[in-house]
Amino acid sequence: MADETTEAGNEPVEMQVEANESDQKLATLNEELTKTKDALLRTAADFDNFRKRQRREMDDMKKYAAEKVLLELLPALDNLQRALAAAGQSNAESKSLVDGVKMVAEQFRSALENQGLKAYVSVGQKFDPQKHEAISEREQEGTEAGTVVEEFQKGYMLHDRVARPAMVVVAKGPPAKAAAPPAASEEKADDGETLN
Repeated sequence: MADETTEAGNEPVEMQVEANESDQKLATLNEELTKTKDALLRTAADFDNFRKRQRREMDDMKKYAAEKVLLELLPALDNLQRALAAAGQSNAESKSLVDGVKMVAEQFRSALENQGLKAYVSVGQKFDPQKHEAISEREQEGTEAGTVVEEFQKGYMLHDRVARPAMVVVAKGPPAKAAAPPAASEEKADDGETLN
């Protein structure tokens, strides 16, 4: 009988040890599950961000795909507009020719605008190095320094970015005043320093 009580007395200790081991295993498994769940959520978020970035890049690629072709067409439009400006000074006999060229230039401009390419106004605006290419400066009465006063070539935007900057002339400030001669009270020391 004494043997039976010894075995029965050890059962609660063994059960307690087994329960502690089970609790540790359960805690370890819960910790691994939490780590795996976090890693899965991070991977899903990374994939979602990747997908969004790819969609944005594809949209930009579609939006600006025609930029190279449109920029190659701009010199032709510039030449048409120059021809119209020169033809405006000619006689009345060439009026029908001028009207035809005006129609072609308008169709051309309209086709470019349908692709998202639009001219922007530069004269009278503050010089912006993102939108303007300054080819010279000149003094201009009544105009603030840094203001665009003349446009040699139109600038164009493709949707929301500059496709070609405008070539402009910018107003410069008034001429610098000549430096005043040194005051008579100043004397030069032997080592070249000015003494007051």
